[in-house]
Amino acid sequence: MKSLVVAFAFLVVSGPGSARELSFREAIDLAREHSDRLKQQQEVVNASDAAAAAARAARWPELALIASARVVDDVPTAEFGLPGGPFIVSELGSTESWLGDIGLSLPLFTGGRLSSAIDAADAVAAYETALAAASDRDVVFATRVRYLERWRADQQVRAAEAAVRRAGLIRDDVDRMAAAGVADSVMVVEAALTLLNAEIALDQARSAVAITNIELRILLGLESTTELILTDTIFADTRRADASPRPELTAAGFLIDRVAAEAKIERSNWWPSLSLSAGYSFGDPNRDQFNRDFDDYLYAGLSVAWSFNVGGQVSRTVAAAEARRRAATYSRDALAESFDREVRVARQRLELAETVERNARNRLDLTERSFALAQAQFDAGTITSTRLLEIEATVTAAAAEFATARADRQLARTRYLFALGSPQLEESL
Repeated sequence: MKSLVVAFAFLVVSGPGSARELSFREAIDLAREHSDRLKQQQEVVNASDAAAAAARAARWPELALIASARVVDDVPTAEFGLPGGPFIVSELGSTESWLGDIGLSLPLFTGGRLSSAIDAADAVAAYETALAAASDRDVVFATRVRYLERWRADQQVRAAEAAVRRAGLIRDDVDRMAAAGVADSVMVVEAALTLLNAEIALDQARSAVAITNIELRILLGLESTTELILTDTIFADTRRADASPRPELTAAGFLIDRVAAEAKIERSNWWPSLSLSAGYSFGDPNRDQFNRDFDDYLYAGLSVAWSFNVGGQVSRTVAAAEARRRAATYSRDALAESFDREVRVARQRLELAETVERNARNRLDLTERSFALAQAQFDAGTITSTRLLEIEATVTAAAAEFATARADRQLARTRYLFALGSPQLEESL
């Protein structure tokens, strides 16, 4: 009856929900699909790609269509006549006129301005693409960490459940001994207290599972009532970790390319610009404003533009652009140094986590064997229940330590793979 009441209370508190099996690969796919940051970064990439295409389009001729019409209420007049004869008054032009022009213009020489603008736009597009790759790796890293934290919480629950079972068996043995008159009240209280502490630890472990489940669900965009069942098995990973350039470092390189292209754009201001123009003009009237007839013609020509700032503006803007390029280079070098330091520290921490896991495994094996021997001695009456409970406490601590150490080793490997920029970050655990 008590178990039915507990089950009913759990349903009331938890509410209706659904269980879902979840592999690490499925978790990555869901996190990517749900991430607003990745969606925003993809739109930035789309915008930079469009801007790069627009910069390349500047090499093509420009077509201009011009049309105008005009009506005036008065035009100049001229009077003609002989002395003593009649005068002839004639309007010079027309009160109504219209004009059309179709023209093409093509830049022939810009001092490198167009090609440098294209290089700058391409560098920006590559920069944003690299940042998008960095954001994607951040999502994968966060998913892997949340998945492992949930797995660690599950292992701690299993360790706590085992502790409750051991404490329950000891309590039952002590109760039987007390009923037979061979155990005093102190032994009974100690056994009951040990069981209570184990149950409290189990409740805390289950609460940790609920918290990690919430964090993982939010990251994946799942319903708040979905209970996740992890399907990937965590094992001692002996696979190699391949290094790959970090996308943040790649982005820093493209930033240098962009600033270098901007410096070239500034240098182009020292050179003249040469452009070709050609077109077709037509109208009524057109060239001759005093004519009332339709007229059209073709035209072609070259134009040169060359201007200088007498205050040395161009040289100063070039110097500023070069300074920005050097600053971007120093920033990239500093980032590379920090990544190298991060890799070395992560590797050292991984080695420590592997050592801790091996020691925790050995400690758990020894304490489990010690408890088995102590249980036999307790049944034979050669040790007290107090001593048995002390040994059981070491087993509980060793089991919890090993569960944590296994997950911590995988978390340390995750940080090492992230620091390396390794593609193995997305592989199964």
